[in-house]
Amino acid sequence: MRNIGASHIRILDRIALHKSGISFNKLAEELEGHVSRVSLSRGLRELCNMGYVKSVRDVTHRQRKIFRLNDDLSLLVEKTKLRLLDRKLTKRRASRIVLKYISLYGELTKQNKSQFLQDYLKHRLAMNFLNLLEMLR
Repeated sequence: MRNIGASHIRILDRIALHKSGISFNKLAEELEGHVSRVSLSRGLRELCNMGYVKSVRDVTHRQRKIFRLNDDLSLLVEKTKLRLLDRKLTKRRASRIVLKYISLYGELTKQNKSQFLQDYLKHRLAMNFLNLLEMLR
């Protein structure tokens, strides 16, 4: 199996923003300048073959496919969302969030999930950690 690449991460992150799914053209539009259409097509095919992305026909347009994250990745994205609501971020609260993420990563590795999922989780947690540090400034 192939390791996770930068284009895979960008594709997954962008699909994750659209819970109900996103079409290829819309995805290509949003990733323009970051991932070429050829790389997007190849990346989506690989992600679908690995089972991390589901492809379904659009009910309103038969030729259009809608891409969604599979259930495992959707759950992972939901668990790693940085939810602060309107509460002020304190150092104590930030440290609790980081501990929660470390615990989540430990759970995932215990469940023996794929290396691909572990790498994607590392990416999401690293991005959240950077966002927390920026908020603490």
